[in-house]
Amino acid sequence: MKPTTRLTIRLGFTQIISWGSGFYIPAVLAVPISASLAITTELFLDALSQMKVCLLAIDEAHCVSQWGYDFRPAYLRIAELRKHLPGVPLIALTASATPTVREDIVQQLKMKQPERFVNSFYRSNLRYRLKKADATDGILVELLKKSSGSAIVYCSSRKQTHHIAQWLQLHHISAAPYHAGLTQEERNQHQEDWINDRVRVMAATNAFGMGIDKPNVRLVIHLSAPECLEHYYQEAGRAGRDEQPADAILIVLPNQVKRLQELADQKFPDVESIKKIYGDLAGFFQLPAGSGEGQSFDFDLSLFCTRFHHQPILVMNVLELLEKEGHLRYQSSIYRPAQLVFTIERNLLRSLEEMYPAYANLLQTLLRTYPGILDYKVNIYEEQIARLSGIPSATVRQQLKKIAELGLVNYRAAIDTPQIQYLYNRAPAADLHIDLDRYFARKKAFAERLQAMIHYINNEQTCRSKMLQVYFGETTATDCGHCDVCTSRKKKTVDNGFEQRVNKIQSLLQSPQTIEWLMTHFSEEEKQPALETLQYLLQEQRVLQNREGLLHFR
Repeated sequence: MKPTTRLTIRLGFTQIISWGSGFYIPAVLAVPISASLAITTELFLDALSQMKVCLLAIDEAHCVSQWGYDFRPAYLRIAELRKHLPGVPLIALTASATPTVREDIVQQLKMKQPERFVNSFYRSNLRYRLKKADATDGILVELLKKSSGSAIVYCSSRKQTHHIAQWLQLHHISAAPYHAGLTQEERNQHQEDWINDRVRVMAATNAFGMGIDKPNVRLVIHLSAPECLEHYYQEAGRAGRDEQPADAILIVLPNQVKRLQELADQKFPDVESIKKIYGDLAGFFQLPAGSGEGQSFDFDLSLFCTRFHHQPILVMNVLELLEKEGHLRYQSSIYRPAQLVFTIERNLLRSLEEMYPAYANLLQTLLRTYPGILDYKVNIYEEQIARLSGIPSATVRQQLKKIAELGLVNYRAAIDTPQIQYLYNRAPAADLHIDLDRYFARKKAFAERLQAMIHYINNEQTCRSKMLQVYFGETTATDCGHCDVCTSRKKKTVDNGFEQRVNKIQSLLQSPQTIEWLMTHFSEEEKQPALETLQYLLQEQRVLQNREGLLHFR
């Protein structure tokens, strides 16, 4: 029997999967959803017709819904793609969609009588806690010193990630920053160091985490409240993937609720501001009206704001809205690998080394490493070339530019800068079309998500895990018993012997002991209250448990 393989075509987070026989090496073709190479172009559809597609799988399917927290207009094209795949089954996957969003996914993807599989949002090992504080630095160090294992600290800005990483290093806690403004090499290195436990704490913006499945993350801390519970649930859920106890802690500063209350008007500015920034972008890129479709431009946010006197946060929000309205695409972090194809005749290849001996090593490495490089542009990786050839990375880039100048190759260097791509020709600012009904409906939905986050912060009565389950539509949610609300409620309902039990446990745990040994010092009727008291002390980290399972009082 011939071996089989799976051919996967990736469309952003979308995958079209087909099975074929006779291939010995699995193949992966990357295809971004964009105006220049969209999934509904004639080129793509022609290639699709040559394949035997047996499943259309859509990951992060909440992006299909405009009522979700991460709507991406490009995902709507998937429904058009289905017309070219009649009879092909479809599966839509998401870990963070409310009932409203789930229904919208069904509608947008034109799914008829779909089977629905909804797993519980309950994480039994995850302890949700909220701590109010006047400042973050001190409490952050305290929390990290009380815990073990890896940690993620979510920050509100790129600048804060560097501050937190440096602050933790000063306190002998290994940490690294992560955000979209770092180079691709820096992001990869910091992530690799964290995954391999060379760095304990990742101080990151929400750009970090997608696809991360590190098992020993014991602690996820948010230094500011996310915009919605979907974000919080997804980010907090990166703790405890090994099913061992882990903590998700939200630190709330005095101005947090006020900031959230003002966010809807900031995220959805007035229409005149949107049109003004849209027009200024055209001036910045010197792009005449009626042109620009499919073109991409490097975008320096700081320079743009200085030149046109805009606030950065307003510009970012307008770019997000223009993207959701389908006018342009903004990528704050984009990495496009370098591309290269030889442009000389094949019969001249043998004489290249004699003609250009200084570049012989580079040319040999290119020809050996990248099949097809003589016929069409292929992605190349300067770091890989440097490693295989023994040439320093900086020299590799210099030599690639030089052989391009000599006319031997067509070379485009890698791109690692923010990009704005126009999906349609640029319209005059006054004529910019915005669907106001949809715009204000999205603003209302956003305000409702903000209110749910505010309710989570202000809540002192309902189990936090239960709140999240109810938000995502579970009707059988029960109290977790170990979030800060549950443990506080337990503390209030304990009998008058609580303090006496705490004092007794403290005196018994002057040296590390097992739970079994500890319980031998309580009578039968005292054991259950003693266990409940011990659980409370463990949750509050007044009692700690080491790797051997031994307890000791802090």
